Amino acid sequence: MPEAGAADAEGPIGGPSVLAFAAEPGERPDEARVLKTLRLFDGEGRLIRWPGKRSQQELCLWLLWSKIPRGVSYSEREISDFLNALHTFGDPARLRRDLFDLGLVRRNRDGSDYRRIERRPPAELRLLSGLLMRKRQAA
Repeated sequence: MPEAGAADAEGPIGGPSVLAFAAEPGERPDEARVLKTLRLFDGEGRLIRWPGKRSQQELCLWLLWSKIPRGVSYSEREISDFLNALHTFGDPARLRRDLFDLGLVRRNRDGSDYRRIERRPPAELRLLSGLLMRKRQAA
């Protein structure tokens, strides 16, 4: 099983996930949303608490999605371990469910074979990723 943040190519947050899906030309990120969401992460880039606002939850889920390597299959236990390395509040089940509900991962009915679904992320993800990288470097 790959480590959290493992990459199959160079990228600011552990792979090509963000860089491979650039924002649409002219698409501008909501900077206020990104700055509020940035406060939910520690100096190591781990999510420290689950936000109350759905818009922030979705951006956090996109960030987690971006760290899941493309084409890698995980059992429920493996994806939970992977997600546990990316957050500190100890609720991988919530994160698994929400990633699935948002259409960012697929799974078999029995909870096996979790895989990332390739989608175009929101413009805010690129900005959040860059700010988190700076935050980690400053820590």
